[in-house]
Amino acid sequence: MEAARLMLRGKESDYAAARKRAARWLSRRKINASDMPSAAEIQTQLYALSGLFAAEHQAASLAAMRAAALELMTVLSEYDPHISGSAIDGSVIAGATLTLDVKGPSANDVAATLSDAGFRTRVATIDSNGESGRELITLNHGFPCEIVVNRCDVAEADVTPGQIKNDRYGLSDLRQMVEQTASERQDWDDISQQDEETEHEYHPDAFASLEILLARLEQIQLDPEKHPEGDALYHSLQTFELGLEERPYDEEFLLACLLHDAGLAVDRRAPVPALMRLLGNLVTERTRFLIENLSAATEYLKTGRMPRSLRRSDDFDDLVLLARCDRDGRERGAEVRELHEALDYLTGIDAAWDAPASE
Repeated sequence: MEAARLMLRGKESDYAAARKRAARWLSRRKINASDMPSAAEIQTQLYALSGLFAAEHQAASLAAMRAAALELMTVLSEYDPHISGSAIDGSVIAGATLTLDVKGPSANDVAATLSDAGFRTRVATIDSNGESGRELITLNHGFPCEIVVNRCDVAEADVTPGQIKNDRYGLSDLRQMVEQTASERQDWDDISQQDEETEHEYHPDAFASLEILLARLEQIQLDPEKHPEGDALYHSLQTFELGLEERPYDEEFLLACLLHDAGLAVDRRAPVPALMRLLGNLVTERTRFLIENLSAATEYLKTGRMPRSLRRSDDFDDLVLLARCDRDGRERGAEVRELHEALDYLTGIDAAWDAPASE
């Protein structure tokens, strides 16, 4: 979150630099690389701090965390499981931990039950000094999970007051919560569906956040044999310019031209899935469709082969056009506008094309 704040305030423009500066600010000791946030996690916080997708992301994350907790608690039903923390109070943010406590002979017995159900676990003490009658099991089930085991062989009087929280909920309570969040999620989906049936409205901070993401592409050098033009941002801006010549009025298509390689700034190994996760409903389904299926259209230009479902799509011609713009936007020295100018064009496109023609 601190790295994201630095980038939003313009103090840093690069994920790595923001990450290091935040680490120096928050800790006097060196932080292990494995404990540093990924670019995807920082970008998620950028969206969160900008207020993007707040309602949708919160409802979806809360539903996912409660569903994960329900599965674990069902497996551990014989150990009287209870839940507390983020899954109860609804404060589900990136890095939120799913917290359960159970009663059992030992952490190893509880871990064995989880192992039989296919979960990979690790047993540890509560802290470096240890606490009488309590052990900790950690695992990852979509969320970081901590299961506190209160051993049955320890008398209740031996347990320090406050160790077992009062704001705990049992399995039946959680089932009701899962039903409630499912209902809330459906209400959100209904609203989203209504929005899709009307003109898409972009969040006021959307393009500012996209600019931070796209600016990162300038530091990514592409394969010189396939991309003699150089970095990924220059290629994206060339693709945008070519798209502008063909579809100057088509905001969704032009946004796909600009964003089609943005996932490289997040995950070089799986850029498109990473980009789709980050964008959420920030862009329209049509823009998502064009980006997700660009590789198939690129293959079509080379071989003439494409899945029948894509051939039947209403956006088939635009998908192929995007592939052509992507293929041709690879010239050295081509003239392009600056990133902020491209985004300014997109933000003003509605007013420019909806304005009545002058007499």
